[in-house]
Amino acid sequence: MTVQSKNIAWAMWLLTTLFFGFQFILRISPGLIIHDVMAKFDVSAGDYGFYSGLYYLGYAGFQIPIAILLDRYGPKFVIFGCSFICSVASLVVAYSDSWTLSLISRFFVGLGSAGGFLGVAKVLSIWFSPSNYARMVGLTFSLGLLGAVFGSAPISMLIEKFGWINMVQYIGFAGVLVSILILLTIKPLPKGADEIEEHIFSKIKDILTNKYIVLLAISNLFLVGSLEGFADVWGVPYLEKTYDFTRTEASSITMLVYIGMLFGGPILAFFAEKYNAYFHVIAVAGSIMSAILFALVFFTGIFSYQILIMLMFVIGICCCYQVIVLSLGAILAKPSQTSLAIAFLNCINMLGGTLFHSIIGNTLNALWDGTTFNGVNIYSESAYNYAISTVPAIALIGVCINIWLALKVAIVRERNQKNDEAEI
Repeated sequence: MTVQSKNIAWAMWLLTTLFFGFQFILRISPGLIIHDVMAKFDVSAGDYGFYSGLYYLGYAGFQIPIAILLDRYGPKFVIFGCSFICSVASLVVAYSDSWTLSLISRFFVGLGSAGGFLGVAKVLSIWFSPSNYARMVGLTFSLGLLGAVFGSAPISMLIEKFGWINMVQYIGFAGVLVSILILLTIKPLPKGADEIEEHIFSKIKDILTNKYIVLLAISNLFLVGSLEGFADVWGVPYLEKTYDFTRTEASSITMLVYIGMLFGGPILAFFAEKYNAYFHVIAVAGSIMSAILFALVFFTGIFSYQILIMLMFVIGICCCYQVIVLSLGAILAKPSQTSLAIAFLNCINMLGGTLFHSIIGNTLNALWDGTTFNGVNIYSESAYNYAISTVPAIALIGVCINIWLALKVAIVRERNQKNDEAEI
């Protein structure tokens, strides 16, 4: 590869990674403008939970279709389309007065965001050496998570300075610019690289009938609330209410979840690989997240700002159990089905956002005492505590599933080993 070709490859990776980070900003932004949007459209917490959750529904629903489109048509137009769709859709909540249209737009933001990491992975697989693939994936995740970090406290401060509608507009138009740069920079798919494997539906059937992968996906779904439910959206209003923090202070605290995730992947992977304890690491991470969130709701108000920052950082490290889940997917699936297994696990994982936003929002609605301020429903501290407590409670179910899977897989391996020894 020539120097020019290398430079183009790096430019393609950088722009697709920029889109990957950009979609993180769109993913967590509802937590920063929750009261503004509820006031504009006169909706309840349950309605807003549904609105936030539509992102994850769109993201999860189009994981496999976009993966297939990337294989068939290449990343150039697929990534451009995904980036352009979610950028334009993100503007609707600022320009439209229709709540229905805003709901539809949120779904399309998720749909477009589904091409974020998948697009980067496709660029890496085509224009980068396989020996550098794992390293580049790790670098991509680190840079992508910076979007979540930037989308917390810094965006919150800019919202307070320029207003939420202006910030939504700035972010949306910035995404359109990134889309145009992607279209101008990414090269067409090389000849011979557009082959798509046949019998895709047969492989999907094999994945769906693999009970270990299905149970792993379900446990992942139950564990994801700390990230997709609490950190992404509801953590900011919860801390504002229960600790009387400003929006900027609350977002600065939840931002530590994403900073923790920058370090969590390598840490958890080290223990999982060193001790061959993949399921155990997931269970321990889930237990720690549950314990911290239960402590928050049972001992409301006793933690200092500094302690909360440390707790959020630990939650962020534990949220990287998802890296172990994807690694297990590759281990439990047949070699020819690894990519599909990972896409399936990521699909179910993202459905967790829809699940937890609906549960938290509807719990707040059920416990609302009728208080309003400037037309916005005001929820009590106890209502927030009950709503957030659903996250660690459900996570414990995921922990139990992982413990059962660890025991079951150990029994199967021991049985297979005995059979092999008997044959010898």
